[in-house]
Amino acid sequence: MGFGKRWMRWMEAIVFSYKMSVIVNGSPTNEFLVERGIRQGDPISPFLFVIVAEGLKALVGRAVSNGDFVGFNVNGKCFVGITFGEEEKEFKFLGIFVGKNPRRISSWKPLLENIRRRLNSWKGRWLSFGGRITLLKSILSSLAIFTLSFYKAPKKIILEINKMQSNFLWGGTEERRKIHWVKWNDMCLPVEKDGLGFRRLDIFNKALLLKWNWRIFGATNELWYRMLKARYEDVNLRLCGNSLKSNKDKTSSVWWADLLSLGKEIPENFFTNNFHFQVGDGRNISFWNSHWLNGGILKDLFANLFKTSLLQEVSIGAMGGWIDERWIWGDLGVIAAPIGAVQNTLFTSASDLVSNEAVVGLDSVQTGSVQPGNAGNADSDAAALLCELDIIYLLLAEATLSPSRADSARWKLLTDGHYTVASCYHFFCSFYVPFGPANRFDSAFLDIWKLDAPLKVKAFGWRFFINKVPTKDSLLNKGIIFNTSDLECVFCAGSNESLLHSFLSCRNADVVWREMAECIGLPFKIDFDFKKRFIYWSSFCRSKKVKVAKVGIVWLAILWSLWLRRNDIVFNQGSWNSRDVVLEL
Repeated sequence: MGFGKRWMRWMEAIVFSYKMSVIVNGSPTNEFLVERGIRQGDPISPFLFVIVAEGLKALVGRAVSNGDFVGFNVNGKCFVGITFGEEEKEFKFLGIFVGKNPRRISSWKPLLENIRRRLNSWKGRWLSFGGRITLLKSILSSLAIFTLSFYKAPKKIILEINKMQSNFLWGGTEERRKIHWVKWNDMCLPVEKDGLGFRRLDIFNKALLLKWNWRIFGATNELWYRMLKARYEDVNLRLCGNSLKSNKDKTSSVWWADLLSLGKEIPENFFTNNFHFQVGDGRNISFWNSHWLNGGILKDLFANLFKTSLLQEVSIGAMGGWIDERWIWGDLGVIAAPIGAVQNTLFTSASDLVSNEAVVGLDSVQTGSVQPGNAGNADSDAAALLCELDIIYLLLAEATLSPSRADSARWKLLTDGHYTVASCYHFFCSFYVPFGPANRFDSAFLDIWKLDAPLKVKAFGWRFFINKVPTKDSLLNKGIIFNTSDLECVFCAGSNESLLHSFLSCRNADVVWREMAECIGLPFKIDFDFKKRFIYWSSFCRSKKVKVAKVGIVWLAILWSLWLRRNDIVFNQGSWNSRDVVLEL
């Protein structure tokens, strides 16, 4: 490649003669020779990769020029790449399977085995509930992201992953299944909606795949885009234009067909409502189906014209042409236009088409069509079509095209205009996931997670809020306990054990609550509801300018101590003493 011998010795020394040491207890150990090449994260690594990649590109280009190497043909366009023999069609690249059909369950078995192997290595039965929440959020749910960002997962795969995650969360194993106290989809709700904030993989998969639709507008020079363009031609219009013919190509690859099929699974007019397209040369934006004018989507504003147009699936650039460096709009593909309005010529404005008497104001444009009555004395459908034609040219006169600037898009859900998977995921969650009544949002659920307490204790408080604690009455309802004589409260033996009785209204538990309230100067209020009591204590703190977290921890500590004492009595034959519980707190 032409590099000097001294430079190559430098690179060799970096890769093969590197020494490092490890800091142990604040002191470095003796240096040792690195025998595995460049360490991960070394800034020289991407530099060397770029050099090698550029060199390989130049060598392949020279081989093609000399006729020593022949690329592969895609619809008449030649691409240079690597081909594989029949036995090498299926392989893994950067952890993603290539060459397999992603619609087959068997193609996803390596991913499922990877998740299952990771779960077994963690031995979830020895982890706390809070620890399992942390692992699921930080590691396990991320194992599938790379694959889900490229392939659309079958429903069965999503359900299997959800099942494994839920089983791990509740302490189950492959051999022994434990009670799942809360449905997985309910735990995927945001924390302010009484969930745990886990990802809904089916929705997250859609948000990941839709990033390809966004990248289409910024990757016109990338090899993958040029290959798609050569294979499927109007890729931008088909992915982002709500095209009528998006799903009718039976020759598409499975990957491409799955991307197109997302249009049937996402909210109607998702692209037109959330993408604002900025016109450059007009080649990649749908004239009728995209939101590129401030007035709205043209097929909705001018329904009569759209129905009669022969060019319903074309780009903006196909609706006119450049004459003397000036953009001139064409006839828009409209047929059967009245009074010879539409001709096989190019027009500069509506005045070339109709008389001024037929012109109506832009305010008369309504979603659906312009009604015949808006066109003065004309009361026929032809007159309505004429009016729409006049108004659309007035709107188009405000559009500015530039042959030297590519089309671009803005993501309207964020102020910076850039698409993010997180923003799309939250949008889909608000659309797909029923959150119940408008007052479902509850600040108490947020406040409890803000407490400076171990995660397992905060998760325990969350279970109290939603009444999903394994008390005796709950176990009876689940069919775990059959003998009704074993249901008595372990604190007072005067009533059956339930969440409200044993931890709020029981006379012995009530003593603990009253004494702790007195300790922090809180006027005690009888309220047999965990959330209401938490809110009351929090409101008292705010009125006294005391941090909510301090008294919130007291509230949480009381419940946690009562639960530990209850388990000690049930499983270790312990005894109840209200004073001991207060002293422990």
